[in-house]
Amino acid sequence: RQGIIVNPVSLRKHYEQNIKQSVVDNINDTMEEVEKSGVITVMVVDDSITVRRATSKVLQRYGYNVVLAKDGEDGLEQLQIVTPDIILSDIEMPRMDGFEFAKNVKNTEKYAGIPIIMITSRTADKHKNYAFSLGVEGFLGKPYQEEELIANITELVQRTVH
Repeated sequence: RQGIIVNPVSLRKHYEQNIKQSVVDNINDTMEEVEKSGVITVMVVDDSITVRRATSKVLQRYGYNVVLAKDGEDGLEQLQIVTPDIILSDIEMPRMDGFEFAKNVKNTEKYAGIPIIMITSRTADKHKNYAFSLGVEGFLGKPYQEEELIANITELVQRTVH
């Protein structure tokens, strides 16, 4: 019998020295190209893979570049790599919910100007009012209407660009 023995310490060291930075560089280069091309980048923050996939397909059909995050913490990590033109966020998520995520975004000078639309099944006025008090610019119920979502994105992105 033959097999390969992998030394995880050496493998990690090789990754850190040779691969990790080139992956980050490639992502940064790609994002710079997207920014120069004028394509709008939308970050979708939702713990449901089904919602992320469906929303991503809708947005791509309209020509948007899409960045996905599985919860608020992941969204904050994604912001270290890419600065989207707009963020769509669920409220109820593990690790960091949409309200905490919105608070973090709006309280960080670099990201405070990025419009956020909450898309949630929590449509009671108390949730809506709290979201707006955090600086969220849009609020849609689930399931959202595709046309309404695109209209909201278009309006908010145009408002922040001009």
